[in-house]
Amino acid sequence: IDIVKHHKTLGVIFSEHLSWDRHIDNLVSRLCRVIGVIRRCRSILPVNIKLMIYYALFRSHINYCHVLWGTTTTSNLNRILLLQKKILRIIADVHYLYHAKPLFEKFKIIAITNMHVYRLLYAFLFGTNEFIAFLWRTSGLNKKEIWISMRCSEIWYVPHFRTNHALQSLRHMLPSLLNGYHLENIDIYSLTIYRAELYTCFI
Repeated sequence: IDIVKHHKTLGVIFSEHLSWDRHIDNLVSRLCRVIGVIRRCRSILPVNIKLMIYYALFRSHINYCHVLWGTTTTSNLNRILLLQKKILRIIADVHYLYHAKPLFEKFKIIAITNMHVYRLLYAFLFGTNEFIAFLWRTSGLNKKEIWISMRCSEIWYVPHFRTNHALQSLRHMLPSLLNGYHLENIDIYSLTIYRAELYTCFI
């Protein structure tokens, strides 16, 4: 078996430390080409057609195997976020310094920095019973024994890890996410009535 630093399989580039830097470099290069295509026709095509191009050529790339690389570093996600903002400004045909947040809300698009958490919570709330049970087993969800009820107490046990790879695992991410909503007094199960409401929360 040859030991290599990087290996590409099914369009995903794995690196020896699972930092996903090489994959993000490749993804950014592809997204830049899409932006170049849509920029050339920004003043010709109507908004709805440019949005179709966004979903077909841009979002399809960031959706592909996102469950694998979506836990990459913040700096890597910010590189993609900058391109996401740029293409939304082109779609809206506004100045390149125009604030992007209203565009995310207008076009109902989730920023790449929120996408992994949204998908994890969506799967936890709306997945099949078998998949939800799989998430419980894989993440090792375990409630703490709380003897004194306190508003600021965490209710889920979160294992302590030292490596970045372990911090990206379900065993750390899912209980941390649920604790965060609990501390903010948000009942996530109240969102199970309307899936669109959960989506809106992450825009």
